[in-house]
Amino acid sequence: MTEPNSVRPVIWLTGASSGIGRATAIERGLRGYRLALTARGVELLEEVRNYLISTGANAENIAVFPADVTSNEEVKGVYAQICKLFRRVDILFANAGGHIPSESGRFETAEYKKLFELNLFGVLNCIEAVLADMLTNRAGHIVGVSSVEGYRALTPAAAYGASKYAL
Repeated sequence: MTEPNSVRPVIWLTGASSGIGRATAIERGLRGYRLALTARGVELLEEVRNYLISTGANAENIAVFPADVTSNEEVKGVYAQICKLFRRVDILFANAGGHIPSESGRFETAEYKKLFELNLFGVLNCIEAVLADMLTNRAGHIVGVSSVEGYRALTPAAAYGASKYAL
């Protein structure tokens, strides 16, 4: 038995267009959760939404909010749009992330900055957007997706591992 629409949790899922984010969106969408899907690519987000609808999910429960999580202003704007549509976010699933392979014998600070902006500060931007309301409402959950690579530094993933360790 599914819950009435008014009490189904709202999940704001970043990085929802591929990988773990896409899989989570599909699994949660098929269970009747209301989903606010965010990633940079609107076309891929629409593919996820259309797939869910084609498999029986309620179209009113799934909305697409394209944004770059490295932009604090975009994140806050998307959060405002989500609240306007769904009234709240019950679960922030901050999953957006990326990887740039690091080559042995080459070190570029720019790689670290880019990955920290996405993998760490992208998550922090999302937390900043939702936290005050969650504290005021004394309700909500925040999930930040890290990686086992944060526990060890592998040559092809040094910058990625550092950003996930920081998270």
